[in-house]
Amino acid sequence: MPNAQWTRVSFERGVDEFYEGTDLSEGTATAISNWTPEATGVLRTKRGWLNAPTSGLTGTRTWRGQGYFVPGSGAKFVAAQASDATTYKINRLAADLSGGWTTIETLTVADSTSPVCFASGADKVLYTNPGFTGDLIRYWDGTTAGTVSADTIAGQFVHYHNNRFFTGGADTNPTYLRWSELGDPTLWSLTTNFQPLGQDDGEPLEDACTWERGMFVGKRNSIWFVSGFGPDTFGFNQVPGCGVAPGRTLVPTPRGVIAIGRERIYSFTGGGFEPISRPIEASYGMSGTYMTGTYIDGRVYVCDQGSGTIWSYDLETGAWASEAYVVANDGPAGVFSRNGYLFGGTMVGGTTSGTSSVMQYRQEPKGARARNINYAETFAATSARFPVRGDKPVGPSTLRNVALTIRQRGGTSASTPLTVQIYTDNVLMAARTVTLKDTPKVFRAQVSAGYTGYDHQIAFSQALGSTDAGVIDIEECWAELEAERAR
Repeated sequence: MPNAQWTRVSFERGVDEFYEGTDLSEGTATAISNWTPEATGVLRTKRGWLNAPTSGLTGTRTWRGQGYFVPGSGAKFVAAQASDATTYKINRLAADLSGGWTTIETLTVADSTSPVCFASGADKVLYTNPGFTGDLIRYWDGTTAGTVSADTIAGQFVHYHNNRFFTGGADTNPTYLRWSELGDPTLWSLTTNFQPLGQDDGEPLEDACTWERGMFVGKRNSIWFVSGFGPDTFGFNQVPGCGVAPGRTLVPTPRGVIAIGRERIYSFTGGGFEPISRPIEASYGMSGTYMTGTYIDGRVYVCDQGSGTIWSYDLETGAWASEAYVVANDGPAGVFSRNGYLFGGTMVGGTTSGTSSVMQYRQEPKGARARNINYAETFAATSARFPVRGDKPVGPSTLRNVALTIRQRGGTSASTPLTVQIYTDNVLMAARTVTLKDTPKVFRAQVSAGYTGYDHQIAFSQALGSTDAGVIDIEECWAELEAERAR
């Protein structure tokens, strides 16, 4: 006789694109976009992006990098804006995101498509790009902007570690890691204060980060660890495992270091770098000029500048998910975090370029869960295919009903409904809709099915317009299965 029972469909393990849908474990999804998988199995609306101030900005609002600095006048965010094809504007904004932007200086370059790196220390914020005129590193001290020194060493990155600034990846001698004198970013000895890292491959140094008491330096096909506290004790050793993409691609976290490569992402917790991005291998990859990553509130965020896609990785659960805009150019060119804010720098100013800032932001974990401001957004998730294979033969089953608990956070009954697609044996059998309520609330909904096969799959989608606030969480999803004995 058939045996009917309710099975919970949950999402706590996040996305896994590596295995076939029938091979996935419970709690895993084949796709999650713009929802966040929680450890309880719930799909939560991510925190919505807000628009930073626009006052004081001129030209194309394309983000190329960001930093944080605390001069005597108060903490500031500083950001590099590619205002046209050959111009960087270095702008500042109050750390509470109030008021408007002030331009620190304007730099003319041959090409403004590559990122600018910032690092703060010794009462200055330094910023660098190999295309800066004269190949010179720049600084701002809260009052004055200028050239750090006459040394032509502006590299792919600048990093403050153990009271010295480090740089690498300059057009000349791209494999050289250089460092300033102790506590003085204006003094760089080009004859003594440098060390080639992997000089034979000729690859430029791309990025650096500090973790515990050492510094990691990344190249495309290798990563190096710098130990010691000064030239007399520095040690330089290659770390097994991987390399990094151009951009800000070494991310320190409380659990280790994340290395963002062009085709894979790796984690270091001691010993070597191990790949962690297999669950997103079908969608992940560098499609533009550079990539960026950052850590905040238990998650690492990785952004591809070419597509504007953000992948998130939960350090506690290992769950992956993604975020994307309907129009790629509305999305971010990079990510940065500080003081409880996650920032997404605008790719090209967006389709609402008259109102978009050079960056968007949200608070983690304090921000409201909502649709992104000004932009259309599509939420989507697809479960694993179930019944999950086990240690006993599985017969056909009939998916009778799907029961949902939904938390509606905004919108009305006129908002875009939730679409529930039901697949049996990998064939789309039906698409049902769940209408939202007149006021935000928690409610239950049930959609009918009645399809028989060896596996079933449920997909959710909701395409919200640029002014539709009808976002929802899927707090529970239950499938009523009537199973037959294997024969």
